[in-house]
Amino acid sequence: MLKIYLPLYLILYMLIVLIIPNYQTIRQTRMNHIIFGKDDNASDYIGFIIEMLIVLFFFVVFTYSFSEKKYSYLVPISYLQTQKLTIIGLALIHIALVWISIAQFQMSNSWRIGIDEENKTKLVTDGVFSISRNPIFLGMIISVLGLFFCT
Repeated sequence: MLKIYLPLYLILYMLIVLIIPNYQTIRQTRMNHIIFGKDDNASDYIGFIIEMLIVLFFFVVFTYSFSEKKYSYLVPISYLQTQKLTIIGLALIHIALVWISIAQFQMSNSWRIGIDEENKTKLVTDGVFSISRNPIFLGMIISVLGLFFCT
């Protein structure tokens, strides 16, 4: 069941974390707020790394789900493949998704990926942003940990 659920979850995760917020922000402000890739700087380098991590997430999850033989080449850690850690991983990915969704809702039109020098918005400091300066990245880190425990 997990091998069917994880690819579906990952697709839903990308919709909720990336595609829908960007679409809503474009619709409300008439501007694309994915800023990476325009310059040769540290921010764009981080953007490139994030893009590669997303590709790797899909690769690992789809390999885990659809090709047991190829998955073995990823050298899974057998003593970590327990039902308890899988349940913890599932809990973490769902908690992280809710956390990220709350953070993105609280950002409203200030939502960006990258550093937008041209369009300044209000700095969000309330809600989950009073707990973490970057709750979306915190949620993404928790998601990675959860996927690690699941696979």
